[in-house]
Amino acid sequence: MPYLWAQAGPLKRPVVLETDWSLEQQESMAPLYFNRAPRRGPRRKLSELSERALFAQVSLFTPISNWAADGLRRAGVEDRRIRVLHPGVDLSLWKPRPRRVHEGPLKLLFVGGDFARKGGHILLQVMRERFARDCVLDVVTREDVPETPGVTVHRCEPNSPDLVRLYQEADLFVMPTRAECFGHVSVEAMASGLPVIVGDVGGARDIVDHGETGWLVRPEAGALADALAAAIANRYIL
Repeated sequence: MPYLWAQAGPLKRPVVLETDWSLEQQESMAPLYFNRAPRRGPRRKLSELSERALFAQVSLFTPISNWAADGLRRAGVEDRRIRVLHPGVDLSLWKPRPRRVHEGPLKLLFVGGDFARKGGHILLQVMRERFARDCVLDVVTREDVPETPGVTVHRCEPNSPDLVRLYQEADLFVMPTRAECFGHVSVEAMASGLPVIVGDVGGARDIVDHGETGWLVRPEAGALADALAAAIANRYIL
C-alpha cells in the first residue's frame, strides 16, 4: 500500500503479487494466528478497501495454493489474473534415504515453531493417552515444551543438518495443524520420503493425496488418533 503512488500515470508497470491468503482467509484464522478476534465494522471495511486498491494494481497473482486462489476469486479477482505457484524445496538437500522396517515404536516427527497453532498439544495428548507404547516423538519447535518419556524436544534452524537428520530418521511426519496457509514442512517431509499426517486446513490438499501419500485429518484428538492407528497398522508398507 505505501507504494501505490508509484503506479500513478506514466509510472505504471506490471506487478506480480505472491500471496499466502486473502483478507477474508486471514481474518478467519486471526484467533489462531494473531490471538485476536476477526476484524469487524469500520476496521474491516478499511482493510477491504485497502485490499481492493492494491488488487486493482496487480497484473498477475501467484497464490501459493489453490485454497489461496479460491480466496482471491471470492475477493473478485478474475481467473485470467491467477496462476497458482506452489513453493518448492531444495531436492539436493531434502531427499529420502533407504528405509528399513524396524521393530519397536514408530518414530514420529513434529516440526512447528508455533506449537499450539500447529496442533502440538493435540499430538501430545494423543501420544499420552493412546500411543505411549507404540510411538516415540521428536518435536522441533521454538517454544518451551517439556520433555516426557518418549518425547524429545529439539531446537533446529531451517535447512540445518540436524533438522535434515531428524527427517531422515523418522518413520512418519505428524502435524495436526489448526490453521495453516501452506505446510512447507509437509513438503520437506515428503521430499524426505515420509508419509504425513497433517491437518486438513488451508492448502494441505495441494500437498497430500489422502490415503495415498498420507492422511488429511480434522485437527482434533479423535481424528488424529484414528490416522495414527492406521499408520501403525500399515507400518510395514510405509
